[in-house]
Amino acid sequence: MARGKSLAAQLLQTYRDAQKAKATAARQAEAERNRQARAAERETAQRVKEEARRERERAQAWVRAQREKEAQRSAESRKAEQIVRDLEKREAARAKALEQKKRAEAREKAGAERQAKQQMSDLLRQEAAVRTTEIETQVDRLMSVLIARPGDLQAFRLEGQDAFGHSGSEGLTGHVEQTLGEIDYPEGLRGARRAAFAPEAKELVLEVELPGQAVVPAVTQYRYKASVPPTLAPQPRKGGRVQGVVPRPCRTAGPESYS
Repeated sequence: MARGKSLAAQLLQTYRDAQKAKATAARQAEAERNRQARAAERETAQRVKEEARRERERAQAWVRAQREKEAQRSAESRKAEQIVRDLEKREAARAKALEQKKRAEAREKAGAERQAKQQMSDLLRQEAAVRTTEIETQVDRLMSVLIARPGDLQAFRLEGQDAFGHSGSEGLTGHVEQTLGEIDYPEGLRGARRAAFAPEAKELVLEVELPGQAVVPAVTQYRYKASVPPTLAPQPRKGGRVQGVVPRPCRTAGPESYS
């Protein structure tokens, strides 16, 4: 009976020891699992922390890169703006220089045009003065014929009688034609002339070509007219002062005591 109890006690003790060992092993396994779990958690936390650190570093690096890019863009933008300003200044300087050149050329051209216009005006005024002087000279020459014409024809009459007495009618007509030819008439008054003597009627016949209207200038003077373009304006002579006659022969006859 005692041996039976001892065996049962031993079995119970063995069971208890086995259960205790199993419990201890379970606790140890649980502790190991807990330790591994804590180690895994620490490793995960460390990994997360390291990943967060790397993420922060990447973020900081990205921010630094963005700042550097922004600074570079700002520097490039400032440089580009400076280049644009320099180009605008140079362009403005070139435009100003070109405008000044154009103004100088315009002033020079205007001065040349004024000078040319003044020279043209001076030439036209000189030409007006020359033409007016020529007209006045021509009129003075024509007036001189009236002023200087001989008033006493007695000497010519005696010379004619002498010529008729020496050479007859031919001598008379030749002397008359020669005397008329020696008169210093202005240009335009030298018309054709011819003398003839009619013995039966005792008449000396002169055939003289009278000057035409063109002998007397149709204008009194020339004036400079500041028109565009400038011209010379002739001042017409009044019609009553132009005694023009169509050139035609003039026959003059009169009794003379030639015998």
